Amino acid sequence: MARFFAIILLPLALIASEFEDFEFPEKLAKQGFFRKASIEYLRYAYENPQSNSSDLAKYRAGYYLEKDGCYDQARNIYIELTQNSLDSIAIGAYYRINNIDFLEGKLNRIISFSTFKNLDCSTYCTECFEFQKGWALLLARRYEQSGEIFDRISGSDLDSASEFLSSLCMRGTDLPRRSPLFAASMSSIIPGSGRAYCGRWGDAIVSFISIAASLGGAYYLWEDDRGFAIGLTITGAFLYGGNVYGSYLGARWFNEEKHRELYRYAREKSPKIPEELYRF
Repeated sequence: MARFFAIILLPLALIASEFEDFEFPEKLAKQGFFRKASIEYLRYAYENPQSNSSDLAKYRAGYYLEKDGCYDQARNIYIELTQNSLDSIAIGAYYRINNIDFLEGKLNRIISFSTFKNLDCSTYCTECFEFQKGWALLLARRYEQSGEIFDRISGSDLDSASEFLSSLCMRGTDLPRRSPLFAASMSSIIPGSGRAYCGRWGDAIVSFISIAASLGGAYYLWEDDRGFAIGLTITGAFLYGGNVYGSYLGARWFNEEKHRELYRYAREKSPKIPEELYRF
């Protein structure tokens, strides 16, 4: 009887001990100590290389290093996992490597990534990689291509997110835009008008008044105080040039800000974002 209980209880005890080993690093992670949590997971993985949970521990170590901003270290762990096997953890590691590229702004790597097509990848797995690629195209402002991808994966487990993002990409193609050259040309004719064209009315008024005051004062004082008038003329010319260049930059800033607003809105409102997938 004692031997029977030993046979039954020993595997249960071993499983329970593995969960206990994972309990401490998870508590550290919940408190925001991501690097310490990753160290504990690596300790477990390398002390128990034959354990069924060894690869999972490495994966979580990589994930928490990624959360802590240690991208190179996390990438090395994920690469190691992709070399061991082609199970779900290895596929997840490929995904997380792409996610690091996404966080680092290496969008072309994600857009051109096709390795997952050679893996034993489920439909959901394929859709996750496509979803990630759609986000990379969205961040790269290639809205039409991004929308086409999100349309393709509609009706999947990512349905609500892909439908929302598809409609957002349509908005991206119609974002309001200001021409930098036209803004600069306007300000060269009427100081400040290019800034007003970009919606910066305060800057427009200040530019107009400062340039008008400098050049008008120079004209008024030209006969009475030639030296001071020349100084005002130089100041006015400097302000005039800055006004033209500032209008050019203002239009570019306007366009950039519209793109950023759209992307921030996507991050805030999308039911799913790339970082949330493959979190074992």
